[in-house]
Amino acid sequence: MDAPDAMDDEAARLRAKQVDVLFDQSPVALAASAAAAIFLVGMFWGASPQPILLGWFGLSVLVTVVRIGLIRRYRGSSDGPERARHWLRWFVAGVILSGAIWGVSVILLVPVESLVHVGFAVLWVCGLSAGAVAALAVVKGAFFAFSVPALTPGILYLLMQGEALAATIGGAQLIFLVFISLNALRMHKTLVHGLQMQLRNAQLIAHLDAERARVERLNAQLEERVAGRTAELAAANDYLQQDIADRRRVEQALFAEKERAQVTLHSIGDAVITTNAEGIVEYLNPVAETLTGWSVPEASDQPLSAVFHIVDEHNREPVPDPVAQCFAQEPGTSPPDPSILISRSGREYAIQNSVAPIRNRDGEVLGVVLVFNDVTEARRMAREMSHQATHDVLTGLVNRREFEHRLRRILKTSRKENVEHALCYLDLDQFKVINDTCGHTAGDEFLRQLGQSLQRQVRERDTLARLGGDEFGALLEHCPLQQARRVADALRQAVEDFRFFWEGKGFRVGVSIGLVPITQVSENLTAVLRAADSACYAAKEMGRNRIHLYHEDDAGLTRPRGEMQTVTQIIRALEDDRFHLLFQPLVPINDHVHEGTHYELLLRMSDEHGRVALPGTFLPTAERYNLSTKLDHWVTSKAFEWLADHPDHLQQLSLCAINLSGLSLGNEEFLDFVAKTFKENRVLPQKICFEVTETAAIANLSGATRFLKALKSYGCQFALDDFGSGMSSFSYLKNLPVDYLKIDGVFVKDIVDDPIDLAMVKSIHEIGRAMGKLTIAEYVENKAILGKLQEIGIDYAQGYYIGRPQPIEELT
Repeated sequence: MDAPDAMDDEAARLRAKQVDVLFDQSPVALAASAAAAIFLVGMFWGASPQPILLGWFGLSVLVTVVRIGLIRRYRGSSDGPERARHWLRWFVAGVILSGAIWGVSVILLVPVESLVHVGFAVLWVCGLSAGAVAALAVVKGAFFAFSVPALTPGILYLLMQGEALAATIGGAQLIFLVFISLNALRMHKTLVHGLQMQLRNAQLIAHLDAERARVERLNAQLEERVAGRTAELAAANDYLQQDIADRRRVEQALFAEKERAQVTLHSIGDAVITTNAEGIVEYLNPVAETLTGWSVPEASDQPLSAVFHIVDEHNREPVPDPVAQCFAQEPGTSPPDPSILISRSGREYAIQNSVAPIRNRDGEVLGVVLVFNDVTEARRMAREMSHQATHDVLTGLVNRREFEHRLRRILKTSRKENVEHALCYLDLDQFKVINDTCGHTAGDEFLRQLGQSLQRQVRERDTLARLGGDEFGALLEHCPLQQARRVADALRQAVEDFRFFWEGKGFRVGVSIGLVPITQVSENLTAVLRAADSACYAAKEMGRNRIHLYHEDDAGLTRPRGEMQTVTQIIRALEDDRFHLLFQPLVPINDHVHEGTHYELLLRMSDEHGRVALPGTFLPTAERYNLSTKLDHWVTSKAFEWLADHPDHLQQLSLCAINLSGLSLGNEEFLDFVAKTFKENRVLPQKICFEVTETAAIANLSGATRFLKALKSYGCQFALDDFGSGMSSFSYLKNLPVDYLKIDGVFVKDIVDDPIDLAMVKSIHEIGRAMGKLTIAEYVENKAILGKLQEIGIDYAQGYYIGRPQPIEELT
């Protein structure tokens, strides 16, 4: 297929995929449109002429029915990609009719003197147009086919009324049209790119399948040839065994084989050179001629060192005469060090060679045979693999494994040689802002650029490594403490001076550095790294963006040591069943949400003396030491058992929210455990809402999406906790099948006095409403906050003003 034909074919497949997406998303959009039409008729029943209202509604229903029929015909057809344009034209025609019907609604149905009805109708049409971005943006023509006729008539009508307020509404509607058009174009580009990647991935998979089949065929052929050759060798061996008594006949056969050997030497892939006992070249096969640059006539009677010129790969020193080595050591061995062959033309090859003596019947040495092959590419790949094993892929710096290897070496030398070294442990301050604001691609680019900047601050003999995430390490060899302080300050200043720009935004971060001297009295690697981490933590505790020299009695280092005590307490509390469930009510604060019993389950831990520990004192440690999934097991199991033991309460329960940790997201074993627990306790999945934090979901977006969809299939609901803290939430929200957005309390608690927090809460609620998700506000501490939330339209409230946490037993 020619390149233009291939491009046309690819474009046709892309168009067909776009049409598939349009028709797949249409039922939901039509359902929303029908519901909106019913709601609009209800709102305007007493404000508009009823015949016109019924006529408009009947026309809307007719167009919707026709479009549903078009969808059914499309799904029942077997047309290929070449018919996609035909279906697209029909689809766009239906969209135009729907848009036009909604466009005239403002003109025909709304009394212009009632600004309330005008505003509602405009808001309703704008909302449908906003929803069309997600449903129709995959084909930008389809989006404009709906939004332009849906919004333009109302805009023109309002602008022509001659009233300032009506003109203002029309102008605002025009600005909205421009805004969603730009948003639709951007979403169209993203969706088309995603579809193109799907098609290309499918083509690549097909190509790989074909290649795999070809390799399998070749393997089968090779196996057949090997089996045949094995049979031939077995037959030859039987023949030799039968004729071993006839010595002369065997000798004659060996002489006959000489010519055959010459042919073989010409055919094999290895290079072969033979010499006499004095090391004078007698023969080269074609491969040897190519690699050395010498032909057989030119090389004959030349010493081997002139034809086979090799040097040590590392120091470029000449390698000793292979003939002399052959006589001095076991035959067939290779030189211990990697060798480089320099050909007659000066070209260099990395080679692997072996030498063996040639003996006559009496064991007398007649010469040597030198066999070698070109391993340039293999050696290059080995070097690359060695580099990848010891270096960080993103930054190119030394990785943690190699860093620890070098640290062990330095610890050994410091004890033997009484030499001072130093270790700097760097942890970036506020790096999360870049990831949350611009995404992980920007974060990776930031780390790559920063790594290059930091590398320039250390000496050539020092080691700068990326230890993981936003943590770096600097190993300063033969560096007294005073000089190490200067290097550490240079690293800190380099981070402080570093400016990172991404999509027109500028960022700067700081760094907290823990400095640990390495001397004769330094302990093992684990102790040194723990000290560096503790010093770095102390630097953060003292205000960040500073250097802290490790001291054993430093009071700021008590928390890292105390974490292991907390781990022990958690494990013992699980063994002794000293965890308790509390509940905190979630109250609906708007009329349109479902009434009933809603609450969130909270976890508390008691120590051996009965004192209660709040989650903040043990949950971070549980997360850090991989114990959080065990706690999730306990909470889920206990909650389901309690609900199953109280059927009367379960019957009136509307929603019970259970928190899950980030480690449980994507955990297949935990997923199986939840499914099994549902079956054993007969708790309706529809009454259970699992809460996951926004940060945990975004950190493992693909795994979280699969996890949520799996439990969604059972009927469970999901809430995204601490929503808004990531600053990039809206871009990920489209991919997460959640039902509730729990707005981060940091925005809610100051909503009465801080206009920025108020705007944030409004934005989150409006986006959630556009995506069909309910909103929950945390930290509702007083009546004023509750009033503001009701004005915005928030669906549920939670906080001390609503109700404090209480033991779950109080529910009965």
